Parts: sequence; C-alpha cells; structure tokens
Amino acid sequence: MQVRWWVGLAAAMLMSLVWCVTPAAHAMREPGDWVTITLRDGREVTGEVIEETTQEITIEIRYGSIRQKQTFSSYDIVELERHAPPAGAAPKQEAKAPEQKEEAKGGYVRVPTKGVFGKEVTANLFREAIDDAIKHGAEAIIFELESPGGYLFGLHQIYDVIKDNRDDIKIVFYVNGDCFSAAALVCLATDYFYVGPQTHFGAAVVIRANDEGGHDAVEQKFAAAEAAMWRQRVEEAKHPSILVDPLMIMEAELWADASTRPWTLYKSEPKDLGPEAKIVRIDSNQTVLGATQEELVNYGAVSGTADTFRDVLRQLDLENPGYEAVDGEKIAETVERLQNRNLASIDRQVKNVEATIEAIQDSKSYASYRMKLRGIGNSLKTIRQMMKELDYIEFHCRVERGITDEILDEWDMAVAKALKEVETR
Repeated sequence: MQVRWWVGLAAAMLMSLVWCVTPAAHAMREPGDWVTITLRDGREVTGEVIEETTQEITIEIRYGSIRQKQTFSSYDIVELERHAPPAGAAPKQEAKAPEQKEEAKGGYVRVPTKGVFGKEVTANLFREAIDDAIKHGAEAIIFELESPGGYLFGLHQIYDVIKDNRDDIKIVFYVNGDCFSAAALVCLATDYFYVGPQTHFGAAVVIRANDEGGHDAVEQKFAAAEAAMWRQRVEEAKHPSILVDPLMIMEAELWADASTRPWTLYKSEPKDLGPEAKIVRIDSNQTVLGATQEELVNYGAVSGTADTFRDVLRQLDLENPGYEAVDGEKIAETVERLQNRNLASIDRQVKNVEATIEAIQDSKSYASYRMKLRGIGNSLKTIRQMMKELDYIEFHCRVERGITDEILDEWDMAVAKALKEVETR
C-alpha cells in the first residue's frame, strides 16, 4: 500500500509540473493574430503570429518595410497579449501563386549512337528514341553517329523505323568520325545528313555472316539486288543515288566533272563535255568508294557541314533550337540496359535448352524430364520470337552464338520426340 501511495504522488507531481510550464494563456491560436510578448529579460516584442504551438510561437516583426521572423519558447514568455493590428500596420500580403511558366515546345533530342549496326546500334534504340522525341513534341532528333558498319538484317530494320517516322519528325544524322558500310548507307538514305571535318565515310561492300560466326563474300547477284534497293532509298532522301554502286560493288566506277558545284557525277568516263569540263576519276573498278568531308560536299551527298553539334542546330532552322526536349543520352542508356537484360535472359534460356537437350539424349528415361521438356519448349518459342522481333537478339544468337535456324529446328525435334515418348508411357 505504501509503495502505491508514493507512485501515485510522484505521478501527480509530474502532471502538475507539465501544467505549470504550459499555461492556458499560450494555447494554440490561428495564424494572423497580433500579439505583444513580454519576455523574461524584460523585452517586449509585437508582431503578427505566423505559427503557434504549446511549446513555442513564431511571429513576424515589422519595422517599416523590413520584416523579420522570430521564434520564442514558452519558457521565455512571461506574458502574451493578443490585440488588433497596431495603427498603420500594413496588412500581410498573401503569398503569390507561382507563375505558370509556359511549357517549352519544339526543340531537339540529341542521341549518341556508337557501335556496330545490329549489335549496339539497333532498331530498338532508334524506335525508342524517336517515339520519345515525338511524345515530347521535339522538332528534330539528331543521332551523333560513329560506326564501323554492321549487318544487313540490322540495317534494314533501322531503315524501316526511320521511314515510318520521317513525316512526323526531322530525323538527322551528324557524323564527325568513322562512318562505314551499313552506317554510310543509312546516312545517305536519311533526309538530313551533316558531316564534320573528321569524317571518314564509305566502304559498304555487302558481306554475309556465316553460321560459324565468320564472314563470306556474297554472290554478285545478291549485292546487285541490295544496291538497287538502296539506290531507290537514297533517291527518296534526295541524295545522289549514283554513289550507291561504287560504295557497295567493287566493279563499279565513279567519275565526275569537277567544274560544276556540286560535281556532276557519272558511272563511266564522260565524253565530249567541252574544254571547260574538268574530268576526275573518283572510284575505279578495283576499289570501293571512300570519302572525306570535302569530297562528300563535292559530290552533293550531304545536307551541310558542321564543325560542332551547335552548327547542326543552326542549320536545321528549328523554332526552338536552344531547347532539349528530352535527354537523348538517358534514352540511349536506358535502351542499353534493357537490351543487356534481354541478352542475359536469352543466354540463360539457351543454356538451359542446351543442357536439357544434352541430358535427354543421354537418358534412358524421359519421365523425369516431363516438366523440364515443356519448359524448354516454351523457351524455344521465346528465343525464336525475340530473334524475329529484335535485331540485336538476332545478331547475338546468329553471329555471336552461332544459333542457326537449323539448330533451332533440331532442338524443336528433340523436345517433340522426348515429349512423345513420355506421353505414350
């Protein structure tokens, strides 16, 4: 009993102490009141209440046009008097709503684009970047291209993306470095193509990847058919299609009359042009065409020259050339991460298929593989579908892993055979 009495007394004393340091006079009020506070050190301050709790009060003190906020602890306050605003006190100005800035429109998207066509430079990258640029209302998307070339299946898919979107946004290539093979072709087939002083361009001879991950020269018929297709595409982009054959076919020649600006180009040596003509042989039947910035200008193959990216923007005549509608570098980084995840997923599935196929070929009983077989059957469908839809997956599987259609067919047959054995037991 005696212990309980002491505990109750201690609790009562604690409650009374709390009550004493938070007097009723300091109860919470709505901001906007005016108060005069007398402090323990004898000072008096007057101001408008900004914020008030049982522990402290914040007021705005005004000296003419000067305004100052101060916070006082309840412990330091001896007396607090509430009253109307003093005579002549300017009413507190309501905070102005932030001005609504007019959303910027137009502008450009700048996308760094480096690597092999079909591998790092993919149709997937072009599709995602162009879609994002259109969604953000950009006037132009500029691919800063540097590439040693690439593979035809990747190149054709990239061109299809460009063709499907060329009426919705200006699709621009800017080259100030190496631009060979597939990269050279797609630049000529694009409406806007600018080159810098470090440009090295050309050499688009068609080479076919073989099933062992190597490369074979293609038949002349196939190369000629490809060249015909690209001549039409370059013509549509209003660049000189006569350049395509010397770029792609070893036996093709290219001549020019250098007295005109740009030069007048010919497939063979021109005759009887007159004494003012200046005949130049550009490409022989023993070489493939290569060109520098100056030579591309002479051939009339570019939209313009640009020492810097800013020079490209100035020549595009955009309504808002200083505005980057969306960060193209981040788009490229995001696409690269997604592609790497998909490649890792494909590798896991291929590894699983290969291991299971090898195991069932050595097994005398397929029963234990029933679920596994159905699983890798689905994996094979996924691999085929991704190879069909994504150029970089096709490149990875065919070129880097040597997975041909014949190998996929063999895997399908092995799985079907094993499943049939299981189902008949």
